Amino acid sequence: MKYTASEMSGRAKPVKLNSRTLKHLRDAGWRAEVVEHKIPKSFITRDLFGFIDVLAMRPKSKLGGILGVQVTVRAKVNDRIAKAIDNGLAGWLAAGGRFEVHGWSKKGARGARKVWTLFILECILIRGKIVTREI
Repeated sequence: MKYTASEMSGRAKPVKLNSRTLKHLRDAGWRAEVVEHKIPKSFITRDLFGFIDVLAMRPKSKLGGILGVQVTVRAKVNDRIAKAIDNGLAGWLAAGGRFEVHGWSKKGARGARKVWTLFILECILIRGKIVTREI
């Protein structure tokens, strides 16, 4: 049996939050893909329009359309909303796109197994102002 370096050192493998968000969206009926990409020969990752990690679509209905998602850990949700606003979120929303920030964190009772939980904030445009609401 072969082991990775992280398994031999006793460290856990890093968690890929984008894959958790993809599963969540696909289970909800969205067609979703990761649209951020790594710049070759660097440690830089570039988001679509500077603020979208995952792009999803489903037939237009009350909860359908085009959805841009920024994926992060729960503690950085507000930072990611500010980043999106600085990079033109108002234009995305005015064009009819939807936008959510998915914040992942491990939760559970003390001494019990911790499980990944998802916190979602949706950004909407009301009278020219960006407003957030928890989903």
